[in-house]
Amino acid sequence: MPEKNKDTEPTNINKTDLLVQLYEVMEQMPFEESSVFTKGPYLFGANAGLVGLLGNSLCRRLLCVRQAKFQSLVIMSTLPFLITTPAFFHAVSVPLLTGNGIDFSTSKELVPVVPVQLTLMCTCVLVGRFGTVRLPEQGKWAVWGSMLRPVLLRMSVVGLMQCAFAVCLASEQFQVNGKVQKMYLQPSS
Repeated sequence: MPEKNKDTEPTNINKTDLLVQLYEVMEQMPFEESSVFTKGPYLFGANAGLVGLLGNSLCRRLLCVRQAKFQSLVIMSTLPFLITTPAFFHAVSVPLLTGNGIDFSTSKELVPVVPVQLTLMCTCVLVGRFGTVRLPEQGKWAVWGSMLRPVLLRMSVVGLMQCAFAVCLASEQFQVNGKVQKMYLQPSS
C-alpha cells in the first residue's frame, strides 16, 4: 500500500475555525477592502434602522399619533438594526466566506420586510393604545388596509432602495471574498 501524503489530504475543519482563519487573512488586506466584511452588516443594519424611522414617521403622521414619540423612535431605530445585522451576517457574509453559497429563500425576506412590519405593528399598537383613530366594529380590517395602503406604497420604494443597497454590499463582499480565498489558498513563502 502506498504511503499517504499528509500535505495533499483534505483536512476537515469546522466552520468557526475556517471563519477565524479567513478573518486573519482579511486583517492583512487594506482597510477599505476588509471593512466590507467587518462593517458591512452593521451598515446594512443602520440602513434598516433608517427605513424603520422613515416608516414610523409616515405611519404616525397618517394616523395622527402624537404621543410616545421618543419611545417609538427608539424602538423603530434599534429593533430593525438588531434584527437585520446578524441576519445579514449569517445569511450573506458567512455563506460567502465559507463557500456554501447564499440561501436566497432566507436572505430575500430580511431586506425590506422586517422594518416595514415592525413599523406597522408599532404604529397599530400606538393607535390602539391612544385611540387616535376611531375604527368601526364591523369591517375593521378593511379600514386598516385602506389607511395603511399609502404607507405601504411609499415604503415599497424605500424597500427597493434597501434591496439595492443589500445587493451592492453583497457584490462587494463577493469581490473581496475572491481576493481572500486567493490569499488563503496561496502557499505562504
